[in-house]
Amino acid sequence: MTKQPIIPHLKLAAALFLATIAIVFTVQNVQSAPVRFLFWKAELSLSLLIFATLAAGITAGWLVTSWIYISRSREKKTVKKAG
Repeated sequence: MTKQPIIPHLKLAAALFLATIAIVFTVQNVQSAPVRFLFWKAELSLSLLIFATLAAGITAGWLVTSWIYISRSREKKTVKKAG
């Protein structure tokens, strides 16, 4: 009998754990919160607001990291051509 790698099982367990935590968080934070941004006003679920803020932060971090990576790779190409 061959041994199956344990990594996929750990990833599945971690994903299920995080999904469970997200569901519990969402259920516990259903109250609405007022949101004001410039001239825009709205009432949103607190959990939706927190997840939207998290998604915006992850996206901003990814964009900045990608921009830095691309800038550095362009600099390396320029240095290689000059050298």
